[in-house]
Amino acid sequence: MANNNVLKSKGFAWLAFGVVILILVCTFTMRTVWWSFIDIFFMFMAAFINLVAVTVKNINPQVAAKLNRITLVMLVCWVLSLIGEWIAFECLI
Repeated sequence: MANNNVLKSKGFAWLAFGVVILILVCTFTMRTVWWSFIDIFFMFMAAFINLVAVTVKNINPQVAAKLNRITLVMLVCWVLSLIGEWIAFECLI
């Protein structure tokens, strides 16, 4: 249960969002083709939607629950995009 409380905290959501922004800034010059940003897009969307979910959970818990499900979908898409980019880089480069 302690992990569940950490994942639903505003501090963790802001920290995750900040880490995603930091990763984007630090790896921007290494991404030479447009499709190499797909993984960072899904990671950004997951962090942003999670941040919105924890912000609105006291106002509207139903919306927060739906946003948490969307966050899960974005995380799955992030993992799939990492795999897809790795395969693409191995085949093309």
